[in-house]
Amino acid sequence: MKTKEQKAWILNLANLLLCIIGYSWYCWQNVRGNTHPNVSSWTIWSFILVLNFTSYKQTTGNWRKSLFTAVNSMLVIITTLVLLILGNGTFRSLTAVDIMCIVIGVVAALGWWYFKSSRFAQIAINTAIIVGFIPTVIGVAHNPTNESWFPWFILSVTNVTQCFVIKFTGKGGWIEYLNPVNQMIFNGLVFILALR
Repeated sequence: MKTKEQKAWILNLANLLLCIIGYSWYCWQNVRGNTHPNVSSWTIWSFILVLNFTSYKQTTGNWRKSLFTAVNSMLVIITTLVLLILGNGTFRSLTAVDIMCIVIGVVAALGWWYFKSSRFAQIAINTAIIVGFIPTVIGVAHNPTNESWFPWFILSVTNVTQCFVIKFTGKGGWIEYLNPVNQMIFNGLVFILALR
């Protein structure tokens, strides 16, 4: 029988592989011309997710728990570059949601620095993530073909798995579950809407 630490390590490896598959599929769909994302939004997400990783790592104090957020952040940055260089992504003017996410991200960074609280940063960053999902959810609700369901399904599964990694690697207070549950819900919502 495997220990909880061994189970967490196996789940982490599976998560990393699934993340790579999900983002690779998304990039492949874009390079094929099936999607036309706004690179401005992806650039903002790169910033938000780097903040997410750094504050999550400080919040959990556990490299196994934060490995997923580190790889996820790196893959968002790589996806942004692929969309810009190889894909059909374009820089468009920032939307109100983009600006709101920038403001929340800056508030998260300043609050983290001022209050010395990675928990504050995690709450603010997850608020930005929720706000950032709004245009995608609305777009897919109006037109399910805006997004391929597959990468959103994969990313939903990785966040469910991340909850088990947290469970197996320690006590895991509610703040450690905030990001994966948040992303599981909204990635899952896009997945369900894209299936219609």
